Amino acid sequence: MIKARYKESGRKLKIDEVVIIHMAGEFWRKHDKARWNGRQIRNACQTALALAGFDAQPPGRKYDLTQTASARVHLNTSHLDKVSKAYLEFMEYLKAVHGADADTYAKESGIRALETAIAALKAGKKVGSTVSTQEGGKAENPLHTFKLPAKSSPQPQPAAAAP
Repeated sequence: MIKARYKESGRKLKIDEVVIIHMAGEFWRKHDKARWNGRQIRNACQTALALAGFDAQPPGRKYDLTQTASARVHLNTSHLDKVSKAYLEFMEYLKAVHGADADTYAKESGIRALETAIAALKAGKKVGSTVSTQEGGKAENPLHTFKLPAKSSPQPQPAAAAP
């Protein structure tokens, strides 16, 4: 899809496909708690491509948008490496904030509704009523009780006293 888009716009693009695919396989094997889904893969590729496009700009003219069409973009592992390192750092941040990796946190908090529903159905439980807490107890799933506050009408302001 990326190649076709570049070709249609007359832009030059080189992708180091073999080494990028090898790198992606290594990432998948090495980081079993930080594997990307389809949307994340697409976003990572778009971000890496943007980095490659920036690198393709002539020195001193990195922000000159008129240079974009003539620049030859070379997407290589260094671009995906930057994106994957940023992703891993973000996953570490989420783990520090939530006390669990992203998958565990999403499952325990009921964010991934379909997975939660399937697990509940397999266990023969009522779908969506409670979620597990880190202490091992059960709590009401906040996604099922959330309601937007009612709109309040603007309160009339008292008239200013005459001087």
